[in-house]
This record gives sequence, C-alpha cells and structure tokens, in this order.
Amino acid sequence: MLSLSDTVPSDWKYLNEGGRHIVFSYVGSPHVDFDSMVLRLRKINPDEQHTLASADNTEFTRQFHDQIISKLVPAQYLPEMHTVQLDPEWLGALARQTEPARPAVRAAKDQINVNAKHGIVCADLVGGKEWAVEIKPKWAFLPNPKFLSPATFSTKTKHCRFCIHSAVRSSKGKGAATGYCPLDLFSKEESRVRKALYELWDTWNNTDASTNNLRIFVSGTVIRPTDVSAIIQLQTSIHQMIAIA
Repeated sequence: MLSLSDTVPSDWKYLNEGGRHIVFSYVGSPHVDFDSMVLRLRKINPDEQHTLASADNTEFTRQFHDQIISKLVPAQYLPEMHTVQLDPEWLGALARQTEPARPAVRAAKDQINVNAKHGIVCADLVGGKEWAVEIKPKWAFLPNPKFLSPATFSTKTKHCRFCIHSAVRSSKGKGAATGYCPLDLFSKEESRVRKALYELWDTWNNTDASTNNLRIFVSGTVIRPTDVSAIIQLQTSIHQMIAIA
C-alpha cells in the first residue's frame, strides 16, 4: 500500500471538495507514485466523530472501482486508483494549511478527518495546464417498484431520486439543477441528451456554478461564469484546438 510519508503537506494543493470528500492535487517534486495524481480524503462533521458516518469507506470505494466501474468503462478510459496509508500528524498539518483556501460555507460545516487511516490516490483528470469538464450525473435509474411504499409509489416510479431531491432543494430556496434529469443524460436519445447538457450548462451559468453537477476547470482551478479572465483563457484554448483539428 502506498504511503504519503515521503511527501509533505505543502506538496498537495487544495483542488475542490463536495459534501463528503475533499481533493488535493500533487504539486511537489517529481515522484513516481504521485505525479499527475490527486488525493481524495474523507471529511467529517464534529457531531459525527463516533457514528457510522465517520467510518472508513476507502476499501469499498476501491473495490467498487475495480469490480463494478471496470465492467462499465473500457480499461483505456478507467482512471488509475490506489489506496494510500495516512498519518494523523501529517493530516493535521494538511488540514491547517488548507483551511484558508476552503470556501467559508464548507469550512463552517466540516473538516478533514485527521483520524482516517486510509485515503484514495487517483489520476488527476482536471489539473495541469489543460481545461476539463466534470459532470456528476447522479442517480440515473428508477427504484424497483416492489420496494416502494404506497405513499411514495406514484412519485418514485415517475421521477428519479435526483429530480425529487432537486425539487425539495428548490422549494427551500436553495440552488438546484431542477431542469436536469440523469435519465435524459443516459437515455441514448439525442434530443434528451442535448436537453440534459443544456440544462446543466444553464444551471451552471444561472447559479454562478454554486451547484456541483457541472464543473469547469482551467489550469487545475474550478471557474465560475463571472471569472472573465478564465473564460477568455478557456475560449482561446478551444479555438486553438479547433484550429489544430
């Protein structure tokens, strides 16, 4: 198993985070194991210290990648992924250096789980000098009707879990991709796939990228519609690619 003991926290640059995990990109000296890789760590809410929510799910993540995702994604497109051993003191130093870079709304809710024993190291698909688009498709299926209660049967056999959650978030005044449905994205019908992509783009633009279903990275940094210089850089890069093609 890989270990981070021969790297220092400053070798890892804060990249992004979601509800449960925080991600760092390796920026240290050339290293055979960590060049062009990212480190994915579990976060924890102070109230979750002794609950199942703080459990180490690293091995499950790796096995799901190796045994399930590998059957769905061709080997040449499957990102490299490894389990890495962690040290509490090292994690504590990383957490302290990272806090100033984290969004205030995230920092107020949770923190790096400095007691975690394992993390995930995987291929960095958004770093470097290139630009990248990340889509979080979410739940692209309807539940099995036989497991539904009579009270939810009608709704849950017509609407996917993501759409239901989006509707609830929107009703509470929170940003949500209400027009986007994962079922459209995976429908294999061109009109529905286009609709899904357009809805993701419109939500990204209208919410100033506050939702995480579509993210755009330029030179390893997530950008927003209001980041004019980054948008210009992205447009220039796209035009150059078109010219080369």
